[in-house]
Amino acid sequence: MIRLLTVIVLVSSLVGCNKQSGVTDLKNFTKNAYKDRKPQVDPLPAVKPVEVFIYQASKETDPFNQGNLKKQSTDKKENGGGEDGPDLTRRKEPLEAYPTDALKLVGVMEQNGITWAIVNAPDSTVHRVTEGNYLGRNHGQITLVKGRRVNVVELVRNPVGKWEKKPAKLLLVE
Repeated sequence: MIRLLTVIVLVSSLVGCNKQSGVTDLKNFTKNAYKDRKPQVDPLPAVKPVEVFIYQASKETDPFNQGNLKKQSTDKKENGGGEDGPDLTRRKEPLEAYPTDALKLVGVMEQNGITWAIVNAPDSTVHRVTEGNYLGRNHGQITLVKGRRVNVVELVRNPVGKWEKKPAKLLLVE
């Protein structure tokens, strides 16, 4: 009995879904709503002709010839770094993966006589650093954590290739 009742209810509900009497006005509206309008399309911009350039440096030295390439040295003195260059054998700290200007100082605290800076990285991680720690992509080392600022000295190459010290600061963001 229950099976028969279930089959009757299913068949009647499927037959009720087949009626299209309630959607004829919707079909007429969609057919006639934008019948008189034509879409306005802007014309394409004119194509500018490209000026032909003929490369005539075949008489010059080939920059890709292996004999013209200079081998890079890992020695600091030959690299133009001298004594002021960074220690390339030192293990990188987590904040050295980000540019200095992307780091935000969010707090300063003191614990056991050591002043710590709380720095927020672009990936929303929070780091605790103090004087001597490194941050930034330019071999920046923290020289002072005081008050609402952190002083950093970065090592950057000048146009000649020598390492120069460049000061930077992180100021407390409120």
